[in-house]
Amino acid sequence: MTRSPTFRQRVEHIARAALAEALPPKQVAQAVARVSLAFAAAHRTARDPSALEACTDASIGSCIALSALTGLMPGGSHALVYLVPQAARRGEPPELQWRPTHRGYAALALEDAGLVLLPVAVFESDELEVSFGEAAHHQSFDQQGEIIGVYVTIRRAADGVVLSRPWIPKSTIEKIRATSRAGNRGPWGTHYEEMALAAAIRWCHGRGTIPSSSTRLQSAMVEEVSAEAAQITQVQRPARIGSRQPAPESHQIPADDMPEEGSEDEEEAP
Repeated sequence: MTRSPTFRQRVEHIARAALAEALPPKQVAQAVARVSLAFAAAHRTARDPSALEACTDASIGSCIALSALTGLMPGGSHALVYLVPQAARRGEPPELQWRPTHRGYAALALEDAGLVLLPVAVFESDELEVSFGEAAHHQSFDQQGEIIGVYVTIRRAADGVVLSRPWIPKSTIEKIRATSRAGNRGPWGTHYEEMALAAAIRWCHGRGTIPSSSTRLQSAMVEEVSAEAAQITQVQRPARIGSRQPAPESHQIPADDMPEEGSEDEEEAP
């Protein structure tokens, strides 16, 4: 009886086909090994590994392409990107969504633009002074109550000069959440702070507050990626194959409080 391939073997097969035309032959084997190890790690730590296994090859290929393009790999206790399976409609196979975390965005901004991004969640118990749309003063008191918004300190890594501290109120974050297919389900429902920090960085980038023309950073500034949203031909040059360390951040969320790959409920069409 023929044994079904493991998830890692399946990823290796998809990655080899996907990257063969995008990378020089000498770099394909290294890229495939790096991607397959990362995706296998995400599979092992997923709350429901079978949910990842059920995703379409096309959507897995899109996630592989984005990981190769940006260098952001899934897996690990402080992942730079999460893999989240989600079905568009009842009865349809789920598609694998590629969702960068605020750590992933910060790592790319530091590497490609020399910028340090420090998103900070502000709670009801905190003291906050906002001046001309920027956080002028913030004092935290044990993070009590609900999150009322996020500000992002954008600093040049070379000299430490703060370029801006844009304030993103909860009303803006809620508008971003409302555009997500998951809504209150999945990570937005279980790890609101984590998702709010990433959404705040995307909001800043979309308004030019993060001065960067990096193709990799622009490609990563999405929350949900469908099979058609990232074509393999987007991989114009290989990202550096190796382990990227997360950029400095103001709050390191404990590993056991992270959203897990495969943990999001599949959304059903109304």
